[in-house]
Amino acid sequence: MKKAIALFLTLAMMLSLTPAVLAADSGRTDRGTQLEAVEVPGESLLDDMESSDSGRVNVEQLYDDDDIVTVIVQLEDPALMDYYGTSAYSADNGMTPGESVSAFLGSSAAQSAAQDLLDEQEMLANQIAGLGQDGASRTFSAQPAGAEVVAQWTALLNGMAVEVPYKMLDEIRALDGVKRAYVARTFAEPDEPVTDAGGIAGYSYDMVHLQEVWDAGYTGKGMLVAVLDTGLDLDWRAYESTEGSHIWSVHEAFTDNSFKSADAKENLRYNSASLASFLLSNSLNAETRGSETEVTYEFNALYKNLKVPFAYDYADLDLNVLPSESDHGTHVAGTAAGYSEDEEGVVEFSGVAPDAQILAMKVFGDATGSAAEPDILSALEDAVKLGADVVNLSLGSDNGFAEDDTAANDVYAAAEEAGIILMTSSGNSAYSSSNNNRGGYNLSSDPEISMMSSPAVYDSNLAVASINSTVAVEAYFTWTDEDQVEHRVVYNDPTGVAMKYKFAGQEPVSIIPVSGAGTEQDYYDAGFRNYYGYGEKGVSGIALVQRGGEDEDGEPVTFADKINNATRFTWNYYDSSTGTNVSACPVQAVIVYDNVEGELVTMSVDGTALTSCFISKADGEAIVEAIESGYDVKITVQEEDRLVSWDQAGEMSEFSSWGAGPG
Repeated sequence: MKKAIALFLTLAMMLSLTPAVLAADSGRTDRGTQLEAVEVPGESLLDDMESSDSGRVNVEQLYDDDDIVTVIVQLEDPALMDYYGTSAYSADNGMTPGESVSAFLGSSAAQSAAQDLLDEQEMLANQIAGLGQDGASRTFSAQPAGAEVVAQWTALLNGMAVEVPYKMLDEIRALDGVKRAYVARTFAEPDEPVTDAGGIAGYSYDMVHLQEVWDAGYTGKGMLVAVLDTGLDLDWRAYESTEGSHIWSVHEAFTDNSFKSADAKENLRYNSASLASFLLSNSLNAETRGSETEVTYEFNALYKNLKVPFAYDYADLDLNVLPSESDHGTHVAGTAAGYSEDEEGVVEFSGVAPDAQILAMKVFGDATGSAAEPDILSALEDAVKLGADVVNLSLGSDNGFAEDDTAANDVYAAAEEAGIILMTSSGNSAYSSSNNNRGGYNLSSDPEISMMSSPAVYDSNLAVASINSTVAVEAYFTWTDEDQVEHRVVYNDPTGVAMKYKFAGQEPVSIIPVSGAGTEQDYYDAGFRNYYGYGEKGVSGIALVQRGGEDEDGEPVTFADKINNATRFTWNYYDSSTGTNVSACPVQAVIVYDNVEGELVTMSVDGTALTSCFISKADGEAIVEAIESGYDVKITVQEEDRLVSWDQAGEMSEFSSWGAGPG
């Protein structure tokens, strides 16, 4: 029953999350053509391929022989979880799947078997360290530089990560007891969430009838959700704050009181004492940190609070999971299990399983912004040891393969077979013919459109795609015509925030129409000038220019060109009336209006600094017409977005990756 509850909550989460696309390839292959994923980290396996007579696919070598690479080595002997299905722990014993797996892996028999696997790995590591130039192996008691074991796993995978010169890869594959060996992959950081779920989350929850499930008592009580992502908005430090806590700040959705039900704390899987007790008899990768010596943290530091009883940065090997850049991990954790109320008890935000606890596992590095495969495998192993019922990974590679020659398929399959729910991103790349030169259509000779990512395409995983909500969120500004009729103009801000940040809550700003394509001369003709305290000062306001057009040389004027041409004008002078120096661009922002009817586009504004946005052809022409009739149009940018019914509600989001999976 608890597994069924976990599955339902997972499906609800799938309809509530906006997935992110990352670069990777993974899986397993045991029949037919093998796909060499090992030398192409972060790229599609369809790039640089050449077929050989042997049925294998060769790819261009990306490393020099002496380059030090991290190699994932999977041994032939089974991992611990291969025996779980035949153990008494797998029987229906009233525990959640995660609890049962944790109990199995913590048993004395499993821990003894784990030590045997580690001993076996050590013997193989010594062989790898002793590989000579002729390929023969010798046994050394110590590993030379360039052959360092950086991680070891026994639960989901009998394997290790070893740093070696690239030229040793084929020799490692040839060693007895090696099932596979390949260069570890690197995963790119997920995209930021498209919207703030807080404003519209209730609408998507209604789509899956979540309130009915909550009313029946299924709110995630006693469940444990692992989020392997960019981190969590929780700042832990080794020294205490003035309040006597090592947590200096935490998002309001992840506090000790972030639970929906009054009795939720009676069903928690971990508190400070129980986690400390667990760590006394179990060894985690977060404690070994890639070495043979186990670390005992002061202050029970892996524990954070009742909502987040465990948090660790696997990428940077430290205790603080505060994101360095992307808040994607906070977004995912909040959608899964976050919860907050104001002082009066009014619900400010709720995830789909607000009574569940969160394992915050940061796998994206602060400096690199990427996730290394060994760190992900270490976090996955700790997640199952701790007893996670659901694991969310925003990882995937476009055009993924359901099977390939990496260890990932074995890892995910072992977790899935034990009843642990694995959620992975299907991708944000629509389908293969999107934005092509054939109007979005495929050739009849190549009808396959799939852009499904791996590992979402694996048999073992639930692929998280995106469907449209019942409402759309629109940013807008208003202006009033000479008849005192208010016009609401929806705009698309390429940054998402710049227009509001600069103009919301401020006095209305005049619109200055710019004829032509938006060249520097066009801005001059509209009245904008450089001013240094003398001469003609010119006009100031928000420029309105139409999309498209060419410059005097017949070259197209891009969005970025239009915006950058506006910045060629500057005011720099001393204002005696205020006693201040003025340094500003008289073009306060650029609004581009479309030259065709249709959906609002997102402008490419790379290399620009000036605030800008995009509006429809009809709205732009209406403003120009009012100004040409002699009316001074001033706009007010609204701070709050508006919600409107969406005629595409319930349909697959146009950006979400499409395609069939295996079977």
